[in-house]
Amino acid sequence: MTLNKGMSFVPTNDTSALETNVAFFKFMRKLRLRHYFSNVMECQSEQDSPLDETKFKPKSKHMAPSSHKILDFFEDTVKRDLAKIRYKSMKRKNFTVHDYHTVQSITHNPQLTLKQADKGGALVVMDTEYYNKKVHEHVQDQHTYLPLDNDPTNLLQKGLAELLQEACIAGIITETQNMFLTTQNPRRPSLYMTPKIHKHPTDPPFPPMVSGTQQELEGLIIDLNNKNPRIQFTHNIGCSSVHYLDVLVTKDLILHYLKHVHFKPPGGDDLYFDANGDAPATYDILNLQVSQDEEFHVVKVGKIDPNVQEGKGITLNSGAILWSDGPSQVPRSICSEACPPGYRRAAKRGEPVCCFDCIPCSQGEISNGTDTIKCLKCPDGQWPNDRRDQCIEKEVEYMTYEEPLGLTLILFATLLTILTVAVMGVFIKYGHTPIVKANNRGLSYLLLIALVFCFLCSFIFIGRPRTLTCILRQTVFGVIFSISVSSVLAKTIIVVLAFKATNPSSSARKWLGPKTPIYIVSLSSSIQILICGVWIAKSPPFPELNTKSYIEKIIFECNEGENIFFYCMMGYMGLLASISFIVAFVSRNLPGSFNEAKLITFSMLVFVSVWLSFIPAYLSTRGKYMVAVEVFAILCSSAGLLGCIFFPKCYIILVRPDSNTKGHLVGKPHLGNRK
Repeated sequence: MTLNKGMSFVPTNDTSALETNVAFFKFMRKLRLRHYFSNVMECQSEQDSPLDETKFKPKSKHMAPSSHKILDFFEDTVKRDLAKIRYKSMKRKNFTVHDYHTVQSITHNPQLTLKQADKGGALVVMDTEYYNKKVHEHVQDQHTYLPLDNDPTNLLQKGLAELLQEACIAGIITETQNMFLTTQNPRRPSLYMTPKIHKHPTDPPFPPMVSGTQQELEGLIIDLNNKNPRIQFTHNIGCSSVHYLDVLVTKDLILHYLKHVHFKPPGGDDLYFDANGDAPATYDILNLQVSQDEEFHVVKVGKIDPNVQEGKGITLNSGAILWSDGPSQVPRSICSEACPPGYRRAAKRGEPVCCFDCIPCSQGEISNGTDTIKCLKCPDGQWPNDRRDQCIEKEVEYMTYEEPLGLTLILFATLLTILTVAVMGVFIKYGHTPIVKANNRGLSYLLLIALVFCFLCSFIFIGRPRTLTCILRQTVFGVIFSISVSSVLAKTIIVVLAFKATNPSSSARKWLGPKTPIYIVSLSSSIQILICGVWIAKSPPFPELNTKSYIEKIIFECNEGENIFFYCMMGYMGLLASISFIVAFVSRNLPGSFNEAKLITFSMLVFVSVWLSFIPAYLSTRGKYMVAVEVFAILCSSAGLLGCIFFPKCYIILVRPDSNTKGHLVGKPHLGNRK
């Protein structure tokens, strides 16, 4: 009963206003796009019409610009008519539940095949075995179909991708066009057949149909069906779809089969193609000779035949060759000598290619063969040898104990350490004398101990950088020097307070106590300790291989982390030294034979001068010489403090003991003026 309704029967269905409007919008969009693309000439050049990128975006909702009055009038009229329709739900259906079940059973029956008719939109129900038989008979036609050993889908996709990429690089198409024309994850087309029941209802012919959805050429076919003239890869290839597809196919597919061709034509040699698609050819080697009567003769002196056994393809009769310089004198084929290793060839402008100059390879490059056209760059961590024909490992440079510079610095640091210990021994032995007592014996001992460690910290800077030594280098140096300069500052302040406290009404008496120097040294050095602690916690120094400062060698050094902490440490130490220098300079004319203000002033002057000269020298050097500059500054500044403050006192203690008395301390303003 269901099938008897006829092929023109359509089941009723509820239709809403939204569905109708959406369908009408899609219909109008197709009309406008068809009208828009039909007005573009087939082979219009890109200069005549600017490229509209929106045409190449797949599945876009782009609406062509309104430029047709009839289409505008038609759209407005239909919209007004659609607005007047009153949609009602169909209470009575012309398709019963039984009809629905019948259609479902036919659809899911494996013995039946449903195909749409070639024309008219009718649905044809066929026996599956009958349909498969028709398909097999069709594809067995050897004149129309050719069986393939492999699926050419990936081969075509690769050829199309390479062709489009070349066009994109050349600027012929844009990246957007490339993306549109390239189908992602293509699949091979499927073949099916549609019966022509309008020609014969019982035994209709079956024309073949190929589904091109998601195949590798889908984007290209869509673009060509729209008659888009933008695809012009060369001047010889226009926008003809047939021509374009022929070129695309022959690029890879035709070449794939031509490589396997091998036959021998009548009266000729074997004809075949090699792996590059080239047909081997036989060549005669000819020699142009000039006879004594000045006539030219072309003489065959050899042959090149690739079809013979490998290694015997070239035959040459050397005796038949007549050279320009004589019968047996072979001329030189180049006008320049071969470039040795370490050099590269550079063509001379205006001269033949056989004439060239030999230019040494640039820094960091080598050439290990003769007549090299391009030098090779050495990998990271290597450097060319003197001949520039081999890459060798770069020299790793750092301050060592064995080299003369490092050995000299260590020797001076050791001697100054021994000298400081000897001075400390003199002060301890003669600690009961007035000159030792008068200048705060405890601060003198603290300063001498700090100077010993200043000399010893030089050892941390020399040797192979390690994580621990990199962390201790600057921090230990900064803390110890802060203690040294703080001790000098405390001695200066004590001298000033001591002379001001001689006045009974002076308020300086309350500050003159045994704990005042301790407070000054503790407060001044604690700030430096805080700076170094934050430095280690936030951005500690670490060993690093520096390959940028020098091309020919690697500097093994300590990276200071954030340089701001290093500058803060040096700046604070300079601040303490400046304050000590100013206070000592102001109090240099105070009375007393053992007044240290003048000695401290001169020592701070030496200290500040050394470190001011250290800054430009430190910033202008690299590698082990940067370490040597800092060690030298440490030794010089520490030796300046030792010599300027303690050597005059040792001279009085050891050489002039008659001046080391309390009476001389109180009553004699100048040394050596005794009555």
